[in-house]
Amino acid sequence: MNDALPRSARRVRDALAAAGLASRIVELPQSARTAADAAAALGCAVRQIAKSLVFRHVASGDAVLVIASGGRIVDVAAPRMLPGHR
Repeated sequence: MNDALPRSARRVRDALAAAGLASRIVELPQSARTAADAAAALGCAVRQIAKSLVFRHVASGDAVLVIASGGRIVDVAAPRMLPGHR
């Protein structure tokens, strides 16, 4: 594992590993603000990109990490439906 990755990328890598999912984290030399930007930089399809979004619950302050295919739209209400995040 590449520990030269930024802390946020290591946390996503660790979350994927904890879920039993194999992954390859690639740090791009330029900014990729969207999944489409990342796919273009890597020469792959948007659906092959995983995007990570962190939501913070207003009342509890707990964070929820959502990892989704780059081609999917994340329903921002979905994390509120998780146990303890109503």
